[in-house]
Formats: sequence, C-alpha cells, structure tokens
Amino acid sequence: MQLSPLKAARFSEFLSYFKVMKPTPLIITAMAVFIFGTAINAHDAAADMARCDQLAALEADPMATSDPVDFDDLQADAVIKTCLQALNDLAVQDQINQDPMVKGRLLLQLGRGYLAAGEIDNALEHFNKSADMRYPAGVFALGVFHLVGEGGEQDLTAAHAALNQAFDMGVVWSARALAMLHLQEDSEFYAPEKAAFYQQLWADQ
Repeated sequence: MQLSPLKAARFSEFLSYFKVMKPTPLIITAMAVFIFGTAINAHDAAADMARCDQLAALEADPMATSDPVDFDDLQADAVIKTCLQALNDLAVQDQINQDPMVKGRLLLQLGRGYLAAGEIDNALEHFNKSADMRYPAGVFALGVFHLVGEGGEQDLTAAHAALNQAFDMGVVWSARALAMLHLQEDSEFYAPEKAAFYQQLWADQ
C-alpha cells in the first residue's frame, strides 16, 4: 500500500600467548580479532545506533537523542537499513538489555522509515512494538497512525486510547493530536470544549 500525497505530508590472555610464539601473520591476525573484535563491534553498534537517531529522530519524542527529521526528509532505505542493523547488533542488544527505552526508540524510528517507504503494515508493526515497550513517543506514533488512518481508515477508539496514554507519559505533542481527535464531528469523541482545552495546552508549551 502506498501513501497518498496528503498522508505522506503526515542501532591479557592472548598477550601472554603471543610472547612465547613466533609472531606469524596468522597469529597476528588472530590476536587482532581476539583483542579488538569486541571493541570494533561495539563501536559499529554505537555508530549504527547514532546514525539511526540522526536519520529518523521524531520531533515529538521527548527522549530523542538527535535533532528531529521531518517526515518529508526521511531517507527511507537508509533509515530501514541502519535501524535494522542497530537493532540486530549484539553490542546494541547489550545496551538495550540495560535500557529498554533504547529499543523502543529504535523501533519507533524504524517504523518511521517503513512509513516513509509506504510499507504501512511494517510501520504499524514497529509502532506497536515500540508502544508495547512503553516508549512514550512510540505510543504517540501509534495514536497518530490510527487518527490519520494510515492503514486505510481511521480507528478513533485506538487513537483516543493511545494518545491519552502518550499524553500521560509526557508527550506534549499528544495535546495537539487530541485536539484534532475531539474535532471529528462524526465521531463519538466530538467535543469542542475538549478540543479547545487541548489546543490551549498545546499553545502553552
């Protein structure tokens, strides 16, 4: 499914051994892998994670670690490749195990890449995964996805639940989205007074 133009706008022991062995090329290569391999992988993991952040940080994300990237400026292929690599890298997995919010952020940004590529099902899957990890901006993205109707039609019930949860989690952009939701005239959530309340909250930020 491809996005419409309207919606598109919307990761010592070896040293001792080396001392008693003749330093053949094979031993030297093995030593380099033994000593530097983990460090190199960790460096690559950190680079992949930073690159994922740089390519796809969301402005609404209060936990973002890089400057935001507008939807129209997303390089979909690069985001997908880099963020997948960051998520799959074992060194990043170690950091994810220490801080689950790291994985939530990478999943959100990967979802943005899929959305920019028009891969709606993959985008929804990764927004859901980010939200399941209780990553605030992932919950927000899921709410906006349902509010806009990226999957083909709006799901205002799901949008209402997600956006209220994201608002409670500190995503101030949720106020703007909730104002839009409460202006949906043909829905059970139509409530101009609530829309005005959230619009004022947004204006006060």
